[in-house]
Amino acid sequence: MAPPAPAPTPSSPTDPASFFTDPGSWTALVESGEPWAVSVLKAFQGIRIGFYGGGSPPILRYKFRLAVCRDGRVESHRRQSTGDAKTDSAIDNAIEALKVAAPPPAIRAQIAGACKKIPYDFTMKIAGAKLEVK
Repeated sequence: MAPPAPAPTPSSPTDPASFFTDPGSWTALVESGEPWAVSVLKAFQGIRIGFYGGGSPPILRYKFRLAVCRDGRVESHRRQSTGDAKTDSAIDNAIEALKVAAPPPAIRAQIAGACKKIPYDFTMKIAGAKLEVK
C-alpha cells in the first residue's frame, strides 16, 4: 500500500489557506485551472474601458491590487497610474463595475471583514482596442 499523499502546507501557493498571504497563490490558482480564479481573470479579459475624448493612447499600463469581497464584488487598489487621471478613473470605474462569482468557501472563510486584498500586483495593458490583464 502506498503512503498517503502529504497534505498541502499553508505555504503551498495552491492551498487556499495561503491565498491572502502568498503573492504566488493567485498565479498558482490560475495555472492550476481553479474555476473561480480562472473566471475572475476571464471577466477582466472582457472588461470594457470607456475612454474620454474618443480614444486611448497607443499603449497604457496600469497596475492594481484586487480586494475580493465575500459577496463576489471586487475592489481595485491602484499601484501604478497610467499617467492620466481621467483614464485611471475610467479603469477604476470599470473594475468596480465588474461582476464575478462569489469566491469558493475555502477562500471566503479567510475574509474576516467584507473584503480582503489579494497580495498580487495585477497588470492591465491596453494597446489600442486590445486589453490584457495578467
